[in-house]
Order: sequence, then C-alpha cells, then structure tokens
Amino acid sequence: MKAKIFLLISIISIGTSYANDELLSDPNLCPSLTATNRAQITTYTGSWPNCKHLIDHLTIRDVNYDKSNTSSYLIKDFDKIEEIDNLIISSTAKNYADLSLFFFSSLKKINSDITLDNISISSGFQNLTSIENMTLKNGNNAKFPLVEKINNLSIFGEENNIIYGFESFTTLKEVDGELKISNLLIKDLSGLPKLKSVNNFIIKNNPWLAELNLPSIRTINYLSIENNSFFQDLKSLSKSEVGTLRLINLQNLYSLNGIPYHLDKLIIDNVPLNDVSALEGVNIDINKPLEISLINATGSEDYLCELLEPVIEKNQNISAPQCDFNH
Repeated sequence: MKAKIFLLISIISIGTSYANDELLSDPNLCPSLTATNRAQITTYTGSWPNCKHLIDHLTIRDVNYDKSNTSSYLIKDFDKIEEIDNLIISSTAKNYADLSLFFFSSLKKINSDITLDNISISSGFQNLTSIENMTLKNGNNAKFPLVEKINNLSIFGEENNIIYGFESFTTLKEVDGELKISNLLIKDLSGLPKLKSVNNFIIKNNPWLAELNLPSIRTINYLSIENNSFFQDLKSLSKSEVGTLRLINLQNLYSLNGIPYHLDKLIIDNVPLNDVSALEGVNIDINKPLEISLINATGSEDYLCELLEPVIEKNQNISAPQCDFNH
C-alpha cells in the first residue's frame, strides 16, 4: 500500500472527481498517467495490475517500441482496461511513431476525448464502441470497427505534413456535432461508407478530392466544401437533406449536378459554374424556400444571375437576393 501511495503522489496526476481513498479502495480504478518512456508504462501497469477504468487521462508521448525485440514489442500493457476518460498518444518525431496497440484489446469506452497525433497504428481498438470526441492528426491508420456514433470528429494533417487518407470508420453512421476533414491527400470519402447523418460537416483543403462518394448520407444540417481545388462532383448528395450548402473556392466545379434534393440555402463563393440546371430538380419545402447567395462569384454575379434566371422563373420559391429579378 505504501508503494502505491508514493506512486500516486509522486508521478501520477489524479482526476479531480475521484478522491485518493476511492482510488485506493477500488481495484478497478487507476489514476492518470503521462508516460514518455517504456519504463514508466511498465512501472504503472505493475502498480495497478487490475485496473479497468483509467480516470482523467492517459497520455503517451514519444514512446516507441523496438520491433527487433518481439517480447518487448508485443507486451500487452493495458490489456485489462475497459474505460479511459481521455486518451492522448503522440509523437514529435519527423517520421510517424509506430506503436503496436495490442495493449488496448479490452478497451470499450472513451468517456471524453481521444487524440492520436503523428502516430501509425494498425490495431488495438477492435473492441472500442463508445467515443465522445476524436482527433486524428498527422498520419493515422487506426481502425475503429465497432464505432457507429461520435459527437465530434476531426481528421487532418498540418501544413507540410499532409496525410494520405483514412479507412478508420467503416461502421460510423452518425456525427452529432462537427465532422471536419482537412489537408488529406484523398480522392473521395469512401472511408465513410455507412455515414448517414452529420450536424456540421466541414471539408476543406483536400487538394486531390474530386467527389464525396458517401452512398449512405441522408441528413446534413450544414455542409461546407472549401478550397478543394480538384473537386467537381456533388452526385452523392442528390438523395440527401441539407440545410445550408456552402461551395467555396472550388475551381473545377462547373455544374450543380447532384445537388441535394432537399436544400434550404445555397452559398456560392468563387466557383466557376456554367450549369445550374440541376436546381430545377431540387425539392423545396414551401415553408423554407431555397435562398441562393452569391459571394465573389467567379464570372461575376451578373453572369451567375443570367444562369439562375430561367430556374428562378420556373420556381418562385427560389430566390437570389443579389439578382435584380427576384420574386
């Protein structure tokens, strides 16, 4: 017991919602840990061998494994833990840190946030079903095969460190808060084949992105597609309901074919459209007519107004405030 008390006071930060006596009396609880080397992890797991709920946070920084030493590489450090409040795994190395996360084989729930930064992970989360918020940053191939719902999800690469794609969420169906995908060298979003509903969806600065390819998507409250220089196809949105759709700085988007069947507001900013006829097929709720906003539109507002005029004449529930023929 004295060894545990010393460890608790000297190297471990305790979550504020748990008292010391509760930690010491419940063998399923263990305190937070920040580890920067393998020895700290070994000491910690040896001191809390029966831990199932790691409170506050588990932070692992710049801890690499020597693959030449198989016994060290495959040690299942945290294989009994089922629940973690916050999990952060990161590396400051120029090359991705390669961690074998077999030691999270029992993990089922992240109560708050999980952040994976500059990490290459191929396994380890196969039983994780519940995540509140997640950030995947600068290279990641982690798999989350049982996660169907998440509050906020951000997948991105930093400047000069753009990552090449993701296939982590093949079962994800719902994002209640914000889903942000940026600075990825991907051609589409096929890594999200079952995604049905997103509240706020931000797709930004993905230079290879040509289309969305979201076959299951049905509802998006707010969708912004911005600075994706090769983007040219909206077709996977055609059967979906979208509140606001923002199209910004899309230099290869010439047509609105595939525009959402149900749409409340369309914002066009610096997009070289030459065909807006797809708007004629949009289903408009008479109580929430479609408003089209033109901002710094390539080809001038007058040109886009000319394109929009025959569409608006056919449907008086469509309006474009910048154009002088509004109904």
